[in-house]
Amino acid sequence: MLRLLMALSLLSVPCWLAAEAQGEPLTLPDGTVQILEKIYSGRNDEALDSAREIQRQQPQHPLGYLLEAEALWWKIWCSSAEFKYGITAPRHRDKLKRDEAYLALAAKAYSLAQASLARQDSAEMHLYAGMADALAARLYGIRQENRATARAGVRARENFNDHRPHAAIFHGRSRRVEE
Repeated sequence: MLRLLMALSLLSVPCWLAAEAQGEPLTLPDGTVQILEKIYSGRNDEALDSAREIQRQQPQHPLGYLLEAEALWWKIWCSSAEFKYGITAPRHRDKLKRDEAYLALAAKAYSLAQASLARQDSAEMHLYAGMADALAARLYGIRQENRATARAGVRARENFNDHRPHAAIFHGRSRRVEE
């Protein structure tokens, strides 16, 4: 339950801040909270089905792909985790063929967010693009692909850079943005 509350707070606060920076509310598709509850309660197969339903309903929106990748991540994490020094964590994982589905979802979410940004700049799509790259970075990290991890991390960070009007909110400081 604690993990669920932490995940919801981590997802909802940045989303709220991103929407606030643009002055428009962020509306999540129906069922998003329920999908997160399924993921963090270990019902990943149910969460995968629900995330795929969002993808069918909104094929040009990155959130369904991000949610599916998050559900897959926890399968990856659980199969890779070790208990050592009193800590449970995935320390190393070999490159596996099934990882490609996870990386393809992250790439799809990123490309959809970038396509949306090409049409209209929005804090929401910068958030989703950054999340997609962060998803890829964490898999590269446990596979110890350091350069790929760094590239994905830098690209994720670029979506929250200071030159964008909404970036001041993400960096925890308020400043007047010249228009």
